[in-house]
Amino acid sequence: PWAMPHWEDVSRSIASAAVSPTGKRALFESRGDIFTVPAEAGDVRNLTHSAGAADRSPMWSPDGKQVAWFSDSGAGYRLLIGDQLGLGAPRAIPIGDETRFAWGATWSPDGSRIAWVDQRARIHVLEVATGKLTTADTDGTILNRGGLGLTWSPDSKWLAYAKEFPNHFHRIVVWSLASGTAAPLTNELADAASPAWDKGGRWLYFLASTDLGLASAWANLSSAQ
Repeated sequence: PWAMPHWEDVSRSIASAAVSPTGKRALFESRGDIFTVPAEAGDVRNLTHSAGAADRSPMWSPDGKQVAWFSDSGAGYRLLIGDQLGLGAPRAIPIGDETRFAWGATWSPDGSRIAWVDQRARIHVLEVATGKLTTADTDGTILNRGGLGLTWSPDSKWLAYAKEFPNHFHRIVVWSLASGTAAPLTNELADAASPAWDKGGRWLYFLASTDLGLASAWANLSSAQ
């Protein structure tokens, strides 16, 4: 009986949320559908109506006119970009045959690119206009794929994140759009996380510990931090 069509209250199944750039609407993912909800007056919009698919990780475009999300509908895992009003069919962009899921997706401030981390902890950067896909870097472990903290600089020329290195410490790394290369900024003996750019793009803030000690690891009797 539970497989038959029926009405479902999805308000208790929200998996992600984001406020629009104008602050007038909020974006939610719940039970595999994408919704926008007004802050005050207006109607709730279901942008996907995809009972047979899982639509995930919605994000607003910087101008608030579009919404992007990942979906397993159709042929393979894809990125969909649609009008925030829910009018017309969304544009479907293939993101590679080996991508099965996405974490930490973020749209660059100038609207030209979207970055995310896949199930193999690879950082992908998509050029929205052309669909060109670039693998910027790969994290040291797949266990951290949801915690890299991808963040674009205000001028959209740099992507910062916290990457795990062979000694299991995380270092703040920046990837250059111009050169296509990544460079660590923090010391290899400090554990750093949560990068954040200042509004002007001159400074990069982050959290760090220089005295992180060893601890018992998950399902592992050896020592690890």
